[in-house]
Amino acid sequence: MKDLFSELEEQYNLHHPSERREFFTKLVIDRALQYKNPTVLDIGCGDGIGRTGEFLQQIKAVSGRFMGIDPDPNIKPANSIFDYFENALFESSNIPDHSVDIAYSSMVMEHVVNPDEFFKKLYRVLKPGGCYLFLTVNGNHYFAFITRFMKSIGAEELALKIARGKKAVAEYHYPVAYKINTPKQIDTTAANNHFEKPRYVFIERSNGGKQVYFPGPLILIWHALMFKRKIIKRKQDLLELICLVKKPLL
Repeated sequence: MKDLFSELEEQYNLHHPSERREFFTKLVIDRALQYKNPTVLDIGCGDGIGRTGEFLQQIKAVSGRFMGIDPDPNIKPANSIFDYFENALFESSNIPDHSVDIAYSSMVMEHVVNPDEFFKKLYRVLKPGGCYLFLTVNGNHYFAFITRFMKSIGAEELALKIARGKKAVAEYHYPVAYKINTPKQIDTTAANNHFEKPRYVFIERSNGGKQVYFPGPLILIWHALMFKRKIIKRKQDLLELICLVKKPLL
């Protein structure tokens, strides 16, 4: 019987799901159930997946030990959700070697500045046969190209204000790097650090998720892109990718 990730790996799931946070949580839980009393690590936990503790509670329920890490010193998880928590960058954290069965992150990898250092640390902390599951923006999507362009001309903050409002800018602590957000980048970094070949699921909401970046008459371009998605079904072009990376059994 195939697990949830394997089932979705073969699909073109443009309209699946409407709620990516719930969808990603289900994938983490499904993976955790394949281990006995797993130690689970949330990398870049923030205030929870999608800034809600509800999904953390669901993952904790299937974890033997639940750990969290976040570089923001203002992050202080409530209700002792984690059995272990640390304010630090993952790469310089005190997570013990060979201690984690499943690591995961949601919207973190687009901010990683040094992918090799990240994956070296990941290889050390995972147990043999352990895995890392992450959701991030697909670097091959037009949204990533727009973001990189806006950053190159110094207009990233303006674009964020237009799309998300002033509050989002005030909360936007970590600029995007997009150094490990395409399958090619991930495959290369994983191979260089002795992981098995990564596997991918690509998702996008039915509305494409980013129509706010096409104001006024530019909305016609967005509609054209959405029409192309339905006719030319290239799952590798969808907005978000979910990657599964596994450390080999020794």
